[in-house]
Amino acid sequence: MDIDNKPYDNNSTELISRVQTNLELELRRKGFRRFTYFIARKANIRKAFLMSNFPLHWIKQYKLGSLHLTDPIIQFGLRATAPYSSAEIQSMTAAAFKFFEKVKRYPITDGYCFTLHDANGCFSLLSVCNRLDPARGHLLEQHKAELQMLLIRVHQLMVASPQLLDLIFDENSTKPLTQREHEILKWASIGKTYSEISLITSISVRTVKFHMRNIVEKLDVANAKHAISKAQQDGLCLQIY
Repeated sequence: MDIDNKPYDNNSTELISRVQTNLELELRRKGFRRFTYFIARKANIRKAFLMSNFPLHWIKQYKLGSLHLTDPIIQFGLRATAPYSSAEIQSMTAAAFKFFEKVKRYPITDGYCFTLHDANGCFSLLSVCNRLDPARGHLLEQHKAELQMLLIRVHQLMVASPQLLDLIFDENSTKPLTQREHEILKWASIGKTYSEISLITSISVRTVKFHMRNIVEKLDVANAKHAISKAQQDGLCLQIY
């Protein structure tokens, strides 16, 4: 499933709305117009929740395209523990540069990011940008600790309700694999290439890739490597008919 394109019950909607309103007010007091809050379980980054006050058309495009899977701000944050600026990472790789070129109409290049990795495997990120008074950018240094604490408080609210987390990440939505998909996964898990699997199973390489894409989607992981890792961890590779 893509990033949080799902309805929530009334209590969950009320909590999310309250958190977003208070977060936006608090950040405006600290001099920022725009923010994005992101949370996911690191074991399954494909499923994630995003809260933002960016224009709705951009949020919709971001969610429908599952851009969090390639967003360099998110990808860098998954490995980061200290705060970092968007400007620091936009020229790190060709992919990062391309991403920032695509979204240059939005003021994310002047942003600053804060991350949190908790003991339960959840990852949270708070990105702030578009300063109300760019000339007073030096004030960010004074607010770094406060912004990090703000992220901690928001994260605590989001994880306080197991029901909300289960709803957000929809952990029970995994679809069963077909016999052919189990077979493809088995051969891939022992190191066979797509070409080798094609010969073994007497299907085309294109069809092997088609099945692997379905496996990735059903297991709700980022790519084939993650699918193999999850299958080995969950014992799925042993379920061959």
